[in-house]
Amino acid sequence: MKIDREQSEFLDETISRWEEEQLLDPATADKLRNSYESKAFDWRRLAQIAFWVAMACGVIGLGALLVDDDILDYFRVPYETPDAVIAALSAIAAGWIFQFAYRRKKKEPQKIFSNEAVTFTAVMLTANAIAYLGKTLGGSSQHFSLLILLSVVVYGILAMVFHSKLIWIFTLLSIGAWFGTETGYLSRGNWYFMGMNYPLRFVFFGLLIVLAGKWMDRGKRMKEFANVTYIAGMAYLFISLWLLSVFGNFGSLESWYNVPQ
Repeated sequence: MKIDREQSEFLDETISRWEEEQLLDPATADKLRNSYESKAFDWRRLAQIAFWVAMACGVIGLGALLVDDDILDYFRVPYETPDAVIAALSAIAAGWIFQFAYRRKKKEPQKIFSNEAVTFTAVMLTANAIAYLGKTLGGSSQHFSLLILLSVVVYGILAMVFHSKLIWIFTLLSIGAWFGTETGYLSRGNWYFMGMNYPLRFVFFGLLIVLAGKWMDRGKRMKEFANVTYIAGMAYLFISLWLLSVFGNFGSLESWYNVPQ
């Protein structure tokens, strides 16, 4: 039995005292000591947490790069690179890195976190390529949810080809972003879509993702993504329920503020 270090030290002291007081014979004391062991520090868990934090920082950094016009202008001044060229270069680089990650994963499967880091780099370049493709085709269009839908398709195909749960997570995040932006577009800027604000919409969306995870668990082809899909659906569902419990079905903060609490 594995126990915490503090518990192990407490048991060691207790057994030693009982042995000194002759409440236990040496054989029984040794038997008790051998019945448990102290847990070692979980470096793997720490590395996993650090990896997810690094990925979150990467997503935030890329988002800041794509949104902040000042940063984009800073890069455009010395190079004046067209958006189409940036999209093409990002797509080519992403394809090469995906291929490299696939070969590396086959050759060195034990290097889990470094392999996922390489895959994450390719995912970010893919997002960059899609974003600049949207700017090339028409940055003034308000129907940018179509680009997010394109990312859903691309990430979904890549996840199934590479059997990568990491890419599948980005697929689920992208489909959530698409659902929110598409319903916002269809409502013509109105806070309500079919009488529902955003939290209420995502309650039903989360339920659909949960059901999809259950359905995938019954099959064979998508079974490897079933658990991730189920967890993502539960996250969508409970976060939406929490927001709904706070704000109700109000469309804006102004209308919510005007209601006596």
